[in-house]
Amino acid sequence: MRHIVAQPFLLKADLDGKVRNHIPDRLLLTDDGNRRDWLFDSDLRAADLDGMALDDAFALLPGCARLLLKSAVLHLLWYRQVTTALDRPLSAGHMLRRASR
Repeated sequence: MRHIVAQPFLLKADLDGKVRNHIPDRLLLTDDGNRRDWLFDSDLRAADLDGMALDDAFALLPGCARLLLKSAVLHLLWYRQVTTALDRPLSAGHMLRRASR
């Protein structure tokens, strides 16, 4: 283990018509790197998200649960594998761009 850091922020989600809130309070960083990488489908990583609206990316893989796909796309944003303008609150219309290497 390398670090445990506080990261309080509010996550809100609409699940089956009910708003759910969660405040994750800790992030564990290890020498093994990102331990949750295996949760995200390689088909999404291979997809060309450049120029795609965020909402379209959330529906990109038929047969994949939308909430799981949404988590995966947001994971790619968090790790800067894709980018978007953050000059306003994140919304369905935000355009994704291929990250510069």
